[in-house]
Amino acid sequence: MGAVYAALLPLPCALSRAWPQAAQGLPALTFSLADWRQEGLGLTKAQLRLAARAALLEEADELAAQAISALEPLGLRLSSARDEAEADTGVFLKTLLFEGQLWEGLPQKLELSVKAGEDWLQVGGLYQLSFSPGERRYQDIRPLSAAQAQYAPGEKTPAVISVEAAPRPEDPGQGAIAQAFLTGQPLVWRLQGGAWPQTQSGRVTSLLSSALGFSARILITQ
Repeated sequence: MGAVYAALLPLPCALSRAWPQAAQGLPALTFSLADWRQEGLGLTKAQLRLAARAALLEEADELAAQAISALEPLGLRLSSARDEAEADTGVFLKTLLFEGQLWEGLPQKLELSVKAGEDWLQVGGLYQLSFSPGERRYQDIRPLSAAQAQYAPGEKTPAVISVEAAPRPEDPGQGAIAQAFLTGQPLVWRLQGGAWPQTQSGRVTSLLSSALGFSARILITQ
């Protein structure tokens, strides 16, 4: 919450957390933690609620836009918004809900880049990354005469990284992923913003690039 406060503090408005402790001039911003939950693989997700108050609806819109720009570098993405009015004052109220990931208590923006020649190309519009773990199945190879099971390691299924992004046809990073899918060539990728920078290579096994979104699955080979 300290990082959020520092990001919003430069905006031209009064700022408070949870609720104003005293009467505030307008325009004003109030932010609070809406949800915090621990998920698998050490990942923590949080939701942040932000309320923009202003005498004019246009001022609330402008303040909300400035808040979105201030929080975007933290990896906090706008997930919903609505217009309201305070019942007791008639002040215009715009409520925003943001979602993001936390690493060691701090909001962290994930960045995915892919290698093209000697250059790293950042994948634009990224809003979701997830991993599916690799698996190794064990087979029971005991003979019919054996009383107890005897297991031997079977074939290993590689892990998969799934990528979702806003559609950007001219984005070079998205273009490099699409090219790797079309040619079947291996793709070197680098993830930053997690517990540590991670660089591996894989094969793009599925791709969807449309006016509604961009998604891909990369089979991690090494």
